[in-house]
Amino acid sequence: MISGLMMASGILSLKGGADASTAPLFYSTLVTALAGLCPVLFIKHSTYITAKERYAITSGSWIAVCLFGMLPFLMYGHGFTLVNALFESVSGFTTTGASILNDIEALPAGLLLWRTVTAWIGGIGIVTLFSLMVPRSHDGKSALSGAEISDLTRSQTMMRGNGFIRSVLTVYISLTSSCFILLLCTGMPWFDALTNAMSTCSTCGFCIRNASIAYYDNAAAELVIILFMVLSGISFVGLYSAIFKKGFRQFMRSHILRTYLIILAAGTLVMSVDLILRGGYPTYLRALRDAMFQMCSITTTTGFATADTTLWPTVSTIVIIGASLICGCAGSTSGGIKVDRIVILWKRFRISVQSLIHPRWIQALWLDGHVVKQARISNAMSFVRIYIML
Repeated sequence: MISGLMMASGILSLKGGADASTAPLFYSTLVTALAGLCPVLFIKHSTYITAKERYAITSGSWIAVCLFGMLPFLMYGHGFTLVNALFESVSGFTTTGASILNDIEALPAGLLLWRTVTAWIGGIGIVTLFSLMVPRSHDGKSALSGAEISDLTRSQTMMRGNGFIRSVLTVYISLTSSCFILLLCTGMPWFDALTNAMSTCSTCGFCIRNASIAYYDNAAAELVIILFMVLSGISFVGLYSAIFKKGFRQFMRSHILRTYLIILAAGTLVMSVDLILRGGYPTYLRALRDAMFQMCSITTTTGFATADTTLWPTVSTIVIIGASLICGCAGSTSGGIKVDRIVILWKRFRISVQSLIHPRWIQALWLDGHVVKQARISNAMSFVRIYIML
């Protein structure tokens, strides 16, 4: 799968006039394809995967794709040392969005596309994608995807196996395609529109311009990117039900969705007022535009920029830090703690306080019409503890 995507990037660079990335991409395609074929040809087929094996496969797969994903950068050279190439690959596949590049625009088109492809694949999840290749009768299909997808995401739907994965892929591809078309309509060049759409929906923030989205200074393009950053931070299972299963009303009643949208709206309002009062912005409209974009970008862990937030006043900085911790919803491409866990912990806190006042009173924790099991509450608390510790 990875070698096929490398080849696609190589073909694009070949059609664009065979730039300096063409040979590195095709050589990397060959090496990666051979590495992928070896276990298929020489390792005995197994129909059962243990719990220990599925976690080993999941972790091992992420490490493997990061190692092979760095090959095009390493073979290209031009300042890409072993560490630098690995950093760029890991940053893409984990959708972190950090970069060692000082001049992104100096990279040839093939590598720029490959860099964005790593982010797009990482957004949906490596194991989630290749679990589709496992035969339908194989016991390991749900085991593999289950090792990567959180219990919060799985609890949102009754779909399992291929049905669940295909619904997520349908939403992901639909969002990316729609974002690409709308960015074209704003006047953005097709290559910029393609890479920005992939980076937006993967919530990675890789941009082919040094100044990020600020380079375009295009209000219409910023609105399109804001829309799709927000959508990409919502549970894909919920979006699938709302769009394809006519469950829009139930989707809009979701407590998690409303909390997510309220966080975005409140943060945007606070920052825009702060920018007018202390940030030196001349008009409220411009302050609102930058505040909305940065709030959506940070909350969804995308990381695109239209302004230098390091120069923003203290209140705005505090809002940005808080938003970067909470982030989007479970089942989206967004990273972070997730709104779902914040809601669960807040409800658990309220129940704990009430139990101090009424020791004999027993209350279940309800979320979107369902009782949250104690195991899920414990998992959420453990996740937040480990996240903060790290």
